[in-house]
Amino acid sequence: TPCPGADHNAGLAMEAGSAVPTRSYTYDGATPQSLAAFLLRECREHFCAYGHCKRALSKGRVKVDGVVAHAGAVVAAGQVVSFEPTHEVRLMQDAAGSTHRRIVYYERVPVVAETDHWAVVLKPPGLLKG
Repeated sequence: TPCPGADHNAGLAMEAGSAVPTRSYTYDGATPQSLAAFLLRECREHFCAYGHCKRALSKGRVKVDGVVAHAGAVVAAGQVVSFEPTHEVRLMQDAAGSTHRRIVYYERVPVVAETDHWAVVLKPPGLLKG
């Protein structure tokens, strides 16, 4: 379910040379809040714990309005937070009807060429087809 404070319809965009879509969220909260708190609350499927947020920020994977953010950053109304996720938490249902959390990790593969209909990538050995 969508959480207040972010525009979850912001969509996905592919950064040049990347096989992982960039996620973008617009903060529409009334008061500024820490970027780490925003990521934990609004982007729960990608940042399950504070350590994930801290690691993403320290590696420069999170941007606010297109600028790489630092660990103490604050996000204000109207600012766009974007990041390239390394994983996603999905809820999966088994045959018995039980729901389980599953973490799906993204593998970065170099994109050699692409059009609107196809893409050529350098798939490393051992990476499964999807």
